[in-house]
Amino acid sequence: MTLLLISLALTTAATARATAPALTTLIAEQEVALWRCQDQLGQPRTHYSVSPYALPRSHAYRQWVLSRWTQRRTACLTALHERGRQWNWQAWLPDKWRRIGVCETQLNWQHYNSSYEGAFGFATSSWDAFKPAGYPDHASQASPWQQYQVALAIWRRYGFSGWGCRGA
Repeated sequence: MTLLLISLALTTAATARATAPALTTLIAEQEVALWRCQDQLGQPRTHYSVSPYALPRSHAYRQWVLSRWTQRRTACLTALHERGRQWNWQAWLPDKWRRIGVCETQLNWQHYNSSYEGAFGFATSSWDAFKPAGYPDHASQASPWQQYQVALAIWRRYGFSGWGCRGA
């Protein structure tokens, strides 16, 4: 019985050692995939606080590290998808707002001059007054979705009187 338990323990340890390189490879793949995503978002790359390659680590530790890198990659891909959605204004911008943007700035999302900015020609004071916390300082730096959200906030308060074109 004791010999059987020892044999089982050795087999389990050998299996764990055999799967460790596979986990290390999976960790490296998730790391590289996360870095690619972060590069696309213009974010700094995430690095290890303690490298799983530097010291001998347990199988459970490597599994934990793999799950952390996978979670980070998933979060980054979600942010990348959301950024893509925010810039895909052709899919969600209502026709009336499209006409206002064309009339105001030729629908130039990065439009900027000393008085007006963004596709909807926001006065700087209006952008500052209606933008939610966390939005860029200038409308020309905001995504189309963010600009549309601020335009809706202004519209809810003042209607279309804030725009010379009024969507006609």
